[in-house]
Amino acid sequence: MIQKSNVVKRLSGAPRPIQGQGRGRRGGGQRGGRGGRGGTGKPKPKTAKQLDAEMDAFLKTQPKTAKELDAELDNYTATKPKTAKDLDAELDNYTKEKETA
Repeated sequence: MIQKSNVVKRLSGAPRPIQGQGRGRRGGGQRGGRGGRGGTGKPKPKTAKQLDAEMDAFLKTQPKTAKELDAELDNYTATKPKTAKDLDAELDNYTKEKETA
């Protein structure tokens, strides 16, 4: 008569010791568990003065007045947007130039 070992069958086919034997789920082994989690944590929140200084520095790098924005918009709208026919004509001219070259 063959004696069965003290294991539970798994779907994967690998034997697994019954609970209470072996290392268990937590702790054990060489490391002795998880230990603490390192890190410095969250940074301190910025003060109102620091936030104001950052905003002033940002606004100084991109000085856009109402006049500058109006001029930019006028330049953009003054250029005629290309239509599908214009783009087709440009493509046709380009392909003809490539074929003749």
